[in-house]
Formats: sequence, C-alpha cells, structure tokens
Amino acid sequence: MIGGRDKKFVYMDKRLDSGFNKRLLNSESITLCKTDGIKIRWNTKKLTEVRLKDGEALKIALPKSLYRFQRRDFFRSLTPIIEPILCYISTVNPANDAEEMLVMTLTGASLGGVGSLAPDHLFSSMK
Repeated sequence: MIGGRDKKFVYMDKRLDSGFNKRLLNSESITLCKTDGIKIRWNTKKLTEVRLKDGEALKIALPKSLYRFQRRDFFRSLTPIIEPILCYISTVNPANDAEEMLVMTLTGASLGGVGSLAPDHLFSSMK
C-alpha cells in the first residue's frame, strides 16, 4: 500500500513471525519481488517499523528503479474477460468456396502479436 500523506514510501503488514520481522529490520539490504505474471524486483537498503492507525507495519522507501523480467520480447496486455474483444477474419471455406466469417476472442495483445481463442469447429476438422 502506498502511504496516504507521504507517497514516497510503501507500507507492508508485519509477519506473525517476530523472529522473521527482527531479521528483516536488521538487514542492510533487502530484495522485494512480485513473482506472479511478469517478475518485478527491487532492492532497498533499510526497512523501518512504524505504527499506523490500524496497527504496526513496515515502512519501505519507494525504489529509484525496478527490474522487470519477462521472457517475451514485448510486454503483453491482457484483454477484458467480461466484455471480450472479438476479432473478425474473412475466410473462404475450401470445401465449398463459400465466404465465411471466422470470429475469435482475443486473450492478449503485444507488439509481437495477439493471443486468441479459436472456435472448436476449427479443431474438429484437424482430427
């Protein structure tokens, strides 16, 4: 959570393990990570213990830089689930030369391409 009045700090709940909290507070250098999705890591020099209106917390200065780790060449943006983005592609059915409209749901987009869900009938012809 970013602090209310002073937005140069992040506040985290303390752990129930007091020994861990003590080791964390006594550390000279700490690396924090977000590991779900794209991994983001940042280093900080010192944590401090503070008392907020809803309890004790750890106060950490916001980093000057973040390290972002991603295997893709381009960042991928996920598309909305509730109101999906549809992609319409005009095709020709090779069986009868009739024009058809292929409709796919986009799942993500990046500068390198898009992810989509194809209709089941496309795969039934491959079996």
